[in-house]
This record gives sequence, structure tokens and C-alpha cells, in this order.
Amino acid sequence: MSTPTTRAMMVLLASLAAAPACRADASAPPPCLISGTPFQAAYAQQLSFGSDIETYDLETHSYRFIPRINMTVCSVGYTSPATPPGRYRFQIRDINCSPGVLLSVVFNPASLAFPPLGIPNTTHQLVTPTPLSAGCTYEIRRTALNYSVTNQLIGRVLTGQAPFLSGPNSINAPLMTIVSSKLFGGGGPVKDQVLPHIDFGTY
Repeated sequence: MSTPTTRAMMVLLASLAAAPACRADASAPPPCLISGTPFQAAYAQQLSFGSDIETYDLETHSYRFIPRINMTVCSVGYTSPATPPGRYRFQIRDINCSPGVLLSVVFNPASLAFPPLGIPNTTHQLVTPTPLSAGCTYEIRRTALNYSVTNQLIGRVLTGQAPFLSGPNSINAPLMTIVSSKLFGGGGPVKDQVLPHIDFGTY
């Protein structure tokens, strides 16, 4: 005959067996995809129309784009020039749906966050997940901070993009449309001539 203590233990074990399994990662976000990103696809399809080089000693490199699907930005990808600035600030701005700065993050020192590995290498750093909506226009910016010589301002760009970014034209890729670019600060501006290589991971 079972004792009251034994019966209590049996009830406890039965309730534990019936309870749903607890998953520690139930609320964890999906992996941040940094290979085959929407931007990498757009950049790759334009490579034959220009030169992939490091140039333009301007503080801020930026481009505007429209996602074709809803996506969440989870990283930024970049490569510093041979002589990096002290810090980099990356921003994502909503231009027309809910105008404002959605993400602003500073990496210090830039040389450790984005080592000067040279083209075609890119280093990604995780950022606060930032949702983007299909059909809205966004701007992504890289701004060099704490620099002493202009060589610290240059960045990887794809030249020869004026025919694709002038007037109503755009760079139409599978998951995003790039509609304009602008490089400014300490000179310029240079508008719709090149495509800055500022990558971002998504999920």
C-alpha cells in the first residue's frame, strides 16, 4: 500500500510529465544572416558596371533603399580603409513612413570593429534588431568620427552607378531597390554617382 508521501510524489511526477517541455530559446530571435544579404545581391549585380574600390574622402557615405519584403536588420557590415578613423557611427533612418532615426550605433575603435582587411572582405557587428517594412524608404549611413587625415574618410564604393541612380532610375535587386546615394561632410556632396558598400544582415 502506498503512503501519502508516495502518492504525493506520484502526483507531482505525473504533472511534470504532462506539462509542456520548457524551451530556453523560445523567445530567441532567428539567426542573423550575413551571407547572401539583400545588399550583397544588389552590389553583385552591379559589379560589371563600375569599379569596386576604396575612395571618396567624405565623412558620411549613405544610400537610400526600399525593401521588397518585411525584414529586420540585425547587423551592419563594413571594412575600414588601411588607416581607419577613431570611430564609426552607423544609422538607419526612416525617410517617408515614420520619419526619424531608427538605429544609431557607434563602434569604438573602428579598427577593431571593422578591421582593414581590404576588398572584398566585410566584417559584421550585431546591432539592436531594427524592423523595416516593405515599400518604405530607408537610408543607411556610415559616418567617420575622430579622424586626423582625410585618408581615414575613404570607404569602399562601386563607381559607375550614375545611369542607375539618376532621375527615376534605380538599382532593382531581388529583395531591395536602391534609389539614391549621397556622400558628404568635409566636402562634396557627391550624389547618385557611386554605391557605398554598407552591408547589413537580416532575419
